[in-house]
Amino acid sequence: MRLITSVQNRAIREARKLKQGKYRQQQQRFLIEGTRLVGAALRGNARVSEAFVTQALVEGPQGAELLSALESRRAELMLIPDEALREVADTENPQGIVAVVESVVVPLMDLKTRHTPLLLVLDGVADPGNVGTLIRTAWSQGTHAVILGQNCCDPLNPKAVRATMGGLFHVPVAISGAAEETARFLKSRDITLVGSATGEGVVCDRFNFPKAVAIAIGSEVRGLSPAMRDAAAALVTIPEQRGAESLNAAAAGAVLLYEAMRQRRVNRAQSTGRARPSTKRPPHERPQKGRATGQPKGRPKS
Repeated sequence: MRLITSVQNRAIREARKLKQGKYRQQQQRFLIEGTRLVGAALRGNARVSEAFVTQALVEGPQGAELLSALESRRAELMLIPDEALREVADTENPQGIVAVVESVVVPLMDLKTRHTPLLLVLDGVADPGNVGTLIRTAWSQGTHAVILGQNCCDPLNPKAVRATMGGLFHVPVAISGAAEETARFLKSRDITLVGSATGEGVVCDRFNFPKAVAIAIGSEVRGLSPAMRDAAAALVTIPEQRGAESLNAAAAGAVLLYEAMRQRRVNRAQSTGRARPSTKRPPHERPQKGRATGQPKGRPKS
């Protein structure tokens, strides 16, 4: 372990630059902080290149195990003063450790899709908390990958990374360009694009999600972009109380991913004979096939 005493040390200056998006993109590295997130990165086989730690962590109950795991991955360990760690960290209380990790996001064309995948597409979701929470939700619900399109927040933004709660290291995340690029990628792999909208489309629990599907969540203010709406095979909506504000992007994504996974569990149970449907849906509740049409009502937020 290398001892560093000055906040002007080159390693600290270089790590501090990674708080800015342009440097993260140039170097293909980003920062994580706290014992929980560093542990999640190691369990997810992320490449941790270096870690800055304080004496309190070294002497604490979690320190020995975490440092041993970092050393086994050949991460460079640097012992630094508390004030130096605060220079590198994005939060006021970084729990004694900040680590530099190689980027875990990939270009869209490098994303490997499995048979009958469930994907989440973010279309202009700009808030880092929402982006991180959606990645965390995707991990929780067994989503196979997350695709971020134009005008989305950088998923390696420190706030977004913290909001993933480790999901970033367990769910493949791909970066796309325009909506048309995402649509072409999905079509080439026979994956149906379904868009989320407010007040229009089929109610989500009455919609039969396809076996291979990508659910698109739009921006917090404008909803889905016109190009993404046009590319969608269908629109789904979440039922809401009259007069209530529509759900934000993160909440809407959670509801739709849960419903899609719920249907998969039910279908799997039925196919193996463990469960049988109690009723059949009446024809008027079955989803319409074809392209999505219609104009948004109000101000869609998801």
